[in-house]
Amino acid sequence: MQTLILTAPGVITSPLPDHPRLPDLASDLYLDIDPAMISGVADGAAIPSIIATGSAPIADRTIAQLVPSVTSRPLYSAAGGPGGVPCLTFEGSHGVSNDYNDASENWTAGATYACLFRVRDYLQANDRIYASVSPLNAEYVNITPVSAPQGLSFTAFDGASVIRTKPTASTGWQIGVFALPDVSMAEGHIVLDDASETLALPRGSYGGLSLGTVKTIGSGAVGTTLIGDIARFRIYKRQMTLDECRALVAVWRDSYGL
Repeated sequence: MQTLILTAPGVITSPLPDHPRLPDLASDLYLDIDPAMISGVADGAAIPSIIATGSAPIADRTIAQLVPSVTSRPLYSAAGGPGGVPCLTFEGSHGVSNDYNDASENWTAGATYACLFRVRDYLQANDRIYASVSPLNAEYVNITPVSAPQGLSFTAFDGASVIRTKPTASTGWQIGVFALPDVSMAEGHIVLDDASETLALPRGSYGGLSLGTVKTIGSGAVGTTLIGDIARFRIYKRQMTLDECRALVAVWRDSYGL
């Protein structure tokens, strides 16, 4: 009997016979927001700032700014997440961004966006679960709850636009993964829990991140914001394969007891 021990992420260059293929869920991790890492905030209090991990510059990993017309930052729920873990809570007037005007980095490339979230009301306006928006809204990626037909709209734009609505009425925890190519309208993937679809999609993009709402240009009202919760969010600066997307869903399900 042989035992394979992995001490660090990477590629197995001399695999054992019939070794399992391990999906890569670590490389090119740009932003990782885990509410369990938040400390010093009372249960039910507004979160002053969220410091994400990942390879992004600290300015991009600091989620602390209010989007125009949104007056409150999300609330900290110490045990409101799946399995009793912490989560970010949004009650229709909460939203936060890492930089309203411009992030320190702006790019259009292959990217993967993954979120563990709960929508408690599908009737809000401008209630993005998240929105990654480049300067002047030239490119963007988001997931938006919609009411007619009820579901989640996965939206990407880089000059070409794709809006794909996945039917769901769930008010429980869901996992959505959006894997976008580095060549516009090449093959990409949408995974929502057990369901997956491969289709032509715009490129991934980044220029700032908003949670619970959408980053806008100017000071116009954005309307109401998300009524729901976020327990985990990641951006990878690469397109994940469909197997990797499914593996991430499986890992999070195990980790959070879904």
